[in-house]
Amino acid sequence: MKTIILLLTTVISFTMLSPEISTSKKEVLTETLTFDAYEGGYFFFTNEQQEPLILVSDSQASISLKKLQANEVTGEKFKVKYKNTATEGETSNQGLLLHVILD
Repeated sequence: MKTIILLLTTVISFTMLSPEISTSKKEVLTETLTFDAYEGGYFFFTNEQQEPLILVSDSQASISLKKLQANEVTGEKFKVKYKNTATEGETSNQGLLLHVILD
C-alpha cells in the first residue's frame, strides 16, 4: 500500500512540474511580422495570423530600431528575430527583440 501511495505521489508531482519545465524553455524565433507601433519602450507587432506580439529590446538601439522607435515604418513587414518570454496562461505574446531586418 505504501508503495502504491509513493508511486502515485511521484507521478502526480512529476505531472505538476512538467508544465513549468516546458514553459521555462525560451525559444528563439524568426518570423515575418507587421510593425504596428513603438510606445513606452515596447515594440508592437502583428503576426501573419493577426495575433498581437509585444517585444522589448534590452540592447543598444541600432539604426533599424531607431526607425521603429520613430514610428517611421508603421504598417511595414519585417523579418524579426526574437526570444519568446511568454509563459503558458498569459493572454499576450511577449518576447525579447533580438534583431530586425530592414530592406
